[in-house]
Amino acid sequence: MRRVVYLVLVLCLVAGTAFVFHSPPHWLREALLTEPAYRADRLFQREDPNYDPDIHKLAQKIEWGDKIALDDVAWLGERIDQRHGKDITLLFHALSAGNIAAVDALLAAGADTSIPDKVSGSDRNFVYYLTLSGGDILDQPGINRVIASYLEHGGNPNGTGGLDENGKLLHGLRVVLPEGIALSKNYEGLRMVLAAGADPWLPVVDKSSGEYSGNAVDALARAQAFALLDELIESGYFDNRSQLELEHFLTALGGYAQRRDDASREIKRIAMRVLKRNPHYIETATHDVRTPRIFKDHWSDPEPGEIPWDEIRSDRVK
Repeated sequence: MRRVVYLVLVLCLVAGTAFVFHSPPHWLREALLTEPAYRADRLFQREDPNYDPDIHKLAQKIEWGDKIALDDVAWLGERIDQRHGKDITLLFHALSAGNIAAVDALLAAGADTSIPDKVSGSDRNFVYYLTLSGGDILDQPGINRVIASYLEHGGNPNGTGGLDENGKLLHGLRVVLPEGIALSKNYEGLRMVLAAGADPWLPVVDKSSGEYSGNAVDALARAQAFALLDELIESGYFDNRSQLELEHFLTALGGYAQRRDDASREIKRIAMRVLKRNPHYIETATHDVRTPRIFKDHWSDPEPGEIPWDEIRSDRVK
């Protein structure tokens, strides 16, 4: 009896030490039921025709937050994108668990970032989740670590959206990564994809109407992200843009009616910097949008504003 009591005490001491100083070993974690992997156990069920106890165990480790390495997933081979339980793949399971190490390992092993999170009825792929602002499980710095992993393992900095060489919509799920990141105001993430070669002018096209619906620079203009717009101007992203691109951008920039306040002055300043690099621009708007709106002194003025070309061409505008 004393031996049994002694053994129990030793096990409790080992368990307590493990929990205080280290991540507890899996056998102890499972035996004591301290950290059930509810999601993994629900999704990776024995009733699933694709059930594999080793994959189930891997899913549990991912949910527990274990630091998964490439060696832990390389054995999956062609099964890396296999769907389990309620239509889940290991990559989406790792992402929903906020296990960045597991996401990185799966991307390194070749997990497909273009497939949807669900087989039917979903237009969300892995790239879509990179455009979110973050939450409790995966905050914005965590999202940026996932973006870094995606780029490191060959992910397209433009995402899966845009047009082909003939100007036609790309097939499949379309997520224009720079525009989506800009919309979520993740400006550090936007800098990351731009450094990797993303095009902030890449358009988002409505898949039903085929009409233009925005891009990253438009999103920055609407958000009044003046400091980042200055960075892009300095880096040459606004040099020699097309008439249509400029019309879209100036429409977004002019969405804020002039009030003689700081934002109004910044809008005018950005517009002049952009126009200095695009002297070919011709204002065709006949109503209160774009430059007729931007260069008004106040929104209540009955007359449209005019582009101050003399000032723009001077050394006062950089």
